[in-house]
Amino acid sequence: MPNYAASRVVVNPTQVATQLSAGTAANTVLALFTAPQGPDTPTLFSPAQGGQLYGVPSSPASVGYTGPLGISILGQQSQTARSSPINIMGCRTNVTRAQATVGGLTIQGVGLYAGSKGNSLAVQYAVTGGAITAVTIVDTSQANAPVLTITSAQANLSSWALIQLAINGAQPVGNLASVVYVSAVAGATAYPGTTIAAPGTSLTGGIDNNGGGASDPTVASLLNQSLPFRADYVWAGFDAAAIAPALLTHFAAAQAANQYRYATLGPAAGTSYTSLSGSYTTPFLSDTLQCLAPDLGILGPGSSTPGGVGGVVDGFYLAAAVSALKATGRRRVTCNKNQPLAGFVGFGHTGLAGAPTPPQAQALGQAGTVVLRQAINGGPITIADNITTTPEYPAGSSQINLFYQVSMRDVDNAVKSDLYQAVDPFSGQARLDSASDVADITYAIDRAVSQMGDNINGYGPNGIQLSVNPTTGNPQAAVNLLYPFPYGEIDITPIVSI
Repeated sequence: MPNYAASRVVVNPTQVATQLSAGTAANTVLALFTAPQGPDTPTLFSPAQGGQLYGVPSSPASVGYTGPLGISILGQQSQTARSSPINIMGCRTNVTRAQATVGGLTIQGVGLYAGSKGNSLAVQYAVTGGAITAVTIVDTSQANAPVLTITSAQANLSSWALIQLAINGAQPVGNLASVVYVSAVAGATAYPGTTIAAPGTSLTGGIDNNGGGASDPTVASLLNQSLPFRADYVWAGFDAAAIAPALLTHFAAAQAANQYRYATLGPAAGTSYTSLSGSYTTPFLSDTLQCLAPDLGILGPGSSTPGGVGGVVDGFYLAAAVSALKATGRRRVTCNKNQPLAGFVGFGHTGLAGAPTPPQAQALGQAGTVVLRQAINGGPITIADNITTTPEYPAGSSQINLFYQVSMRDVDNAVKSDLYQAVDPFSGQARLDSASDVADITYAIDRAVSQMGDNINGYGPNGIQLSVNPTTGNPQAAVNLLYPFPYGEIDITPIVSI
């Protein structure tokens, strides 16, 4: 088993991040996926709202899209007495908005009418006395039912530019209730033109991009748009190797904004054991990413798939379950025998006839992947995490060590995240020549440490040491913490720059 490496992280705060709240305080999983419907901007929602927004996984219309099933798996993970609810920050990728140019306006479908659903919209103008007196958007799939109407009694519609202000002011792009957005105005186009009556001019070109790839430019754009919001964990409905480069670039930007994020990824079906235990992980080795080793997950009967028949799915759906367990559970005991993956009855590895042998499982762990275990066929699925403080079997004993599944990686990331948030308010304004600044910084770190609960065992020698970074001239703090585990205490010293 590889030795556990103590954490070394440097935080460079540059801006204060906006905190999200949606009902009960909860960790947030940022999810990247394709879907047959839903907004194409980052959207915060509870797991129960996922089907309404992005499609129900049991619907034939959802086949081929990763979002509906992934969101369902995120939401169904076990809720124990010590677990917490989660929020999901949905990022629907690979979407092209339907649009139409009508008179001097180019109008796009947004909100729930992003993608192909926007193709059911049409634009109508009412013209009276040489002026536009109403703009109406109808849904042609619903017998031309109006979904938006703006009249001259509600807003000034006397020019194309003023109509743009009226529509966009009432229809923010990031609002779920929005229907359309004016993306361009042709000022040279004559106003008002002619009356455009029912059914109107249809929007066209909306595409959902079933099977879209991780390299689509919308992925990077959505990740960037999510930066103002806190997201603790990241799941992606794409192959781990394909999405990892975009996530590593994003994590660098997130850390600069005091957003410490951590991704649980999985491989696409068909990724061989040889690849997972060898070169597959090397392009993106990082302590902010983990990749599950199984490339095949087996859903049980009654699962949220068309017909509820279960079946074999990509390994990144297993990663969704692990992401949710990490977000809901106590940091150092997620995905253990008391909190197994829900919805799955098994998993598999392409290229192996059965379960990995102990040497093969060890090779997967040493390659940096996270290995799943299942003691009996159809039994609970848990993590056999090689990144741990203790051996699977204590020396001289045939009894499995109860602390073997304590994931030091999870605790490390929890500590880093809390310290990032603790120093964030002092970004760009703290100095060490003021006794009050020293006291305030120390108090903020103390408060963060006290809220870490039994993840840590207090301070180690020299606790908090404040100093000035000789390269940047910025204040920084070295925080020496102890982890409480049965075979001695392990020191961790994150270094945070204020």
